[in-house]
Amino acid sequence: MKFTIQTRNYHGFLNNLILFILLILSFQYVAFFYIENKTLSRLFLYVFYGIAFILPAILMYRRKTNQNNYRDFFLISLFPITILTLTNFSEDIPQTVASISIYIQILSAFFFTRFDIDYIEKSFIQLAILSIIAATYIIFKTDIDVASAIKRGYQYTEIFYFPSLFWGVTPFVILSILRNKNLLISTAYWAVSIALNLIIIKRFIIIDSALLLIIIITINLLRKGKIKTFSKTFVIGIIFISLGLIYAGDILLNLLENVTTRIRITSEDLSSFDRLVESKNYLNSTNLFFLIFGKGVGGTHTGLDTISQALHIGWINFILKGGIILLILILIPYFKMIRIAKYLKNTPIKIQFSFWFLLISIFRLSYNNMHSLAPEMLIFFYCIFTIMDYKYIKK
Repeated sequence: MKFTIQTRNYHGFLNNLILFILLILSFQYVAFFYIENKTLSRLFLYVFYGIAFILPAILMYRRKTNQNNYRDFFLISLFPITILTLTNFSEDIPQTVASISIYIQILSAFFFTRFDIDYIEKSFIQLAILSIIAATYIIFKTDIDVASAIKRGYQYTEIFYFPSLFWGVTPFVILSILRNKNLLISTAYWAVSIALNLIIIKRFIIIDSALLLIIIITINLLRKGKIKTFSKTFVIGIIFISLGLIYAGDILLNLLENVTTRIRITSEDLSSFDRLVESKNYLNSTNLFFLIFGKGVGGTHTGLDTISQALHIGWINFILKGGIILLILILIPYFKMIRIAKYLKNTPIKIQFSFWFLLISIFRLSYNNMHSLAPEMLIFFYCIFTIMDYKYIKK
């Protein structure tokens, strides 16, 4: 009996440690600003990398996985990626170590799938609360000047790094809608994210929000008229928008107009869109071997004539790191999702969450690469393994 209690306490400690690590990793990009400005010692950067390496080890110890053919093939595919990573270290060793610490999230996700949805929800709640507090601090600290913001004057200043805390908006809002829980905190998290991104003139927050809104509406339509959850979210959203317009209406509207102008200019000439040009240049310049197997997670490119650790378009970035082999393994769950869609409403919330997050990621990975220590990539691959592990039993 005593041994059982001690075991439970130990497992509880490990679970809390994992939650703490996920939160710490979410703050890495913010900490990077203070490290670069010598407010924090550069040693903290390597602490973040160390924590990223520790996470899969803890998960490996904490949870066993049920192997299947897909998982076996995925593990096999990691061998050439690992070999290429070790044999193609770039001249910038710290950057290569940083890349490895990012993509080791794939291994963390491999062992993360046994955690229930309540655990994931708890991590999002904690992240949202801390992020809103941090954002409130930086907004009040920064003397926002609309003219400066429109000229992108806040690029690489302190406030520029804080929107990275809001990587969890999309998965958290989807989960809140599916469970009809935590709608207030998830919508507040979303609203603050929009405000911060407008200040630094980030155009993709508008696209992210539009896609998320489409997903929310679709989920509620598939519930055959049960729009209670959507109504709650809509009302909460209107409240936050109203408060924003009351306290900073002119600023927000001016910033929104400038962001939409940037989107319009980009959409009018997609052929010169820098992220698309970057990917085209890489695909045209790489050889067949690297196209098939990738360059390893530390692989670099010169798609825009400068050495970079990642491509901005996520789908092509997967080819850079793990080749077409990795891309195919990522796409396989999408074919299974076609079958799951027929009985989606009868599946566990865990499956529904994975389905909708992977669906919205189809579009988001056309302009986002998840190349960050923040655990967005972990959640993405968590969803992939969750879909592939699922076996539907007809009732």
